Amino acid sequence: MKPTLCPVPSLSEIPTEELTAELLRRRTEELTGKAILRVEEALDEAMTRQHAKHMQSYLQQASQLESAEPKPCPRCGKPAAVRAYRRPRTLHTVSGKQTLVRNYHVCASCEQGFYPLDVALGLPQTGSMTPRTKARVVDLAVNAPYEEAAQRWSVHYGSSLSEHAVRDALNHVMGLPEQVEPAPERPEAPQVLVVQNDGGMVLTRELGWKEVKVAVVYDPQHARQGDRFARGHLTHASYLAELAQPAAFASQLQLLLQARGASEAKRVVWLGDGAPSNWTLCDALCPDALQLLDWYHLMSHAGTCAKQLFTDKEAACREVWLDRVAFLASRGPTAPLLRELELCRFECGAADAKHNALRAFHRYVKTNQARMDYPQARAWAAPIGSGAVESAHRHVIQTRMKLAGQRWSLDKAQGLVRLRAAYRTLGPQAFFAQMAQRVSNDNGIETAIAA
Repeated sequence: MKPTLCPVPSLSEIPTEELTAELLRRRTEELTGKAILRVEEALDEAMTRQHAKHMQSYLQQASQLESAEPKPCPRCGKPAAVRAYRRPRTLHTVSGKQTLVRNYHVCASCEQGFYPLDVALGLPQTGSMTPRTKARVVDLAVNAPYEEAAQRWSVHYGSSLSEHAVRDALNHVMGLPEQVEPAPERPEAPQVLVVQNDGGMVLTRELGWKEVKVAVVYDPQHARQGDRFARGHLTHASYLAELAQPAAFASQLQLLLQARGASEAKRVVWLGDGAPSNWTLCDALCPDALQLLDWYHLMSHAGTCAKQLFTDKEAACREVWLDRVAFLASRGPTAPLLRELELCRFECGAADAKHNALRAFHRYVKTNQARMDYPQARAWAAPIGSGAVESAHRHVIQTRMKLAGQRWSLDKAQGLVRLRAAYRTLGPQAFFAQMAQRVSNDNGIETAIAA
């Protein structure tokens, strides 16, 4: 009597969990006894190969589903016949390049063509990158120059990527009509809201150095003041950047203030240097805000005056004079400070360099005396220095856009400063999710092509 053979089960009948567990068991046996570095390297390579294999299988199956039947036109809904069969499209994925084969249809009514499979798979209209691949590339390009971003891609994903591909991906995202809007979560209206704005410079090809307006909005309860032992730390802040377009900057800042609940906040503190444009903007957007002159700008002007009053040999007198200015200014009302400055001018006598320096500093204090209520700001736990926006120039703009040899076209600089502000506002995870969503939304209908 012949033995009965047990039927061999189909792989489709075996649960995915069991197959995965068996693959891991075999791989573990192969790697047993090897250094952890070798193990991690081997697992990374295996994951990349599996990703490429599954992606290739998926695209092949999707291509096989293509038929010669007319497909409804995404514009008018009428049947569109096939114009060309099995056109290949190279896709750049995380695991490398893959090829998709699909049919090209043309609508006789619209006289425009499209790829139904591209629409069904959610592929972008142009470019070779899949949406999540492009989102990853944009994340790298927003934080590093194109060449460095391409190298970092190769380090992390093992596939090659050109500098031009990185640039094209970033340019494509910047060219999408929907702009990234910093929209931090705001569970409740803040008690105090701090607004700081200032200008910096970026080198452009068309106009040379061009000003970038930067603003930061935050709740002071999310700010930790720095000292000699630890750096200051700011969380839940919203950043805004515009390339020298005052009207657009004011409009975007108004939207940001609305999102952060400026109208619902009990108190708004607007910090800035002595530039009149800062206070004009505050009057237009937050007329009830406490306008506060940046303490360090005030003391910088005082220091300039002190250098004219005292020589280097009189450094001790200079320090005493500056301490006196700081003491009087910190007490709030500026009348005592203005009175003592007038006495100093009287002592100087003739209109010499010392007299002129005192007159300029006196005029500066008198112009901004209504913006020097530092005791009130301290009572609200608000800062008296604009260090947050000064720091924002560095970590939002300069760290990416003021590297050696960089010069930007105006349109690319405008797009990148906005993306940098959104990145610093949302954080890496939320920014990547938003980029992936934006790129995924840019899919479907091919660019109009005459039949």
